Amino acid sequence: VRVNVNLPETEVVIHDTGRGIPAENLQEVMNPFVRTESDPHKTQEGWGLGLAIAKSLIELHDGKLELESKVGEGTTVRIRFPAPASRH
Repeated sequence: VRVNVNLPETEVVIHDTGRGIPAENLQEVMNPFVRTESDPHKTQEGWGLGLAIAKSLIELHDGKLELESKVGEGTTVRIRFPAPASRH
């Protein structure tokens, strides 16, 4: 996790080295009840709400959530918030 506080915004960057998300699914996974696991032999956990809720909460604070991912390498989540003075 890395946090950059540079006016006019604050950026939080989170990176994992998991299996990654296919490019064609990056926008879709931020919708409610969407999961990208397609292996029929694996149990799917969760409801597929985590990213959708996080995105909604971030947007309520005038922020943006962006995903970058490569299959087999991992995912980077960038959360950007405007500086408090620039919200008015």
